[in-house]
Amino acid sequence: MAKQPVSGSDKTAPQGAKKCLGQCDLGEQIEVIVMLRRKDEAGFRQVMTKIESDEAPGEPVSREEFNKRFGASEDDVDKIKAFAKQYGLTVGRAEPATRSVVLEGTVEQFQKAFNVKLERFQHHNMGEYRGRSGPGQRAR
Repeated sequence: MAKQPVSGSDKTAPQGAKKCLGQCDLGEQIEVIVMLRRKDEAGFRQVMTKIESDEAPGEPVSREEFNKRFGASEDDVDKIKAFAKQYGLTVGRAEPATRSVVLEGTVEQFQKAFNVKLERFQHHNMGEYRGRSGPGQRAR
């Protein structure tokens, strides 16, 4: 599966980081939430524009209908599952309605899958946390 950088995602040290504390433990188990695109992004934007301008119809839309129209496609979920399998990651859960897939694996697996470097950083307000450098990757 080919990958391409996600425009605007290239990172160096995370914003506000005081200093890099070093590389993450490559064997550490972590979870990552992958957000998927909507089936009908243009339609969603139209609905939101109408709501924001008070032009929306007064009829409520059921959650089921909303999710069916604006959730993620099963095809996109399947692509993420195939991507995860290719890199030895596990799918913890996949929810097309919320457009999210939770992937589980080691730091090393995620670094290879997304072509990033995960490091530990110190932040003056948040304390120690994990951050990445390098461009985020998107599967095609």
